[in-house]
Amino acid sequence: MTAMDQELATMVEDAGKVYEKFLTPEEIERLIAIHSDPAMQKLILNQPNISKDMIPVGEAFGLRAGARFEKTLKLKAAE
Repeated sequence: MTAMDQELATMVEDAGKVYEKFLTPEEIERLIAIHSDPAMQKLILNQPNISKDMIPVGEAFGLRAGARFEKTLKLKAAE
């Protein structure tokens, strides 16, 4: 066994304890069910590309919001 294989059980146990601090067993079971849903699997598979394609969307939003904010400041300064 590799060192990682030998430590995997401990890591899973430790990670489980972290999740149990914030979620009930029922919530964890529901998340497991959601995770195995085909739509969720598709989302997980495509998430890197979705994130990459969202960057220009966020940038455009920031530019528009910034321009609107500057326009608002100029209007207030002119009052």
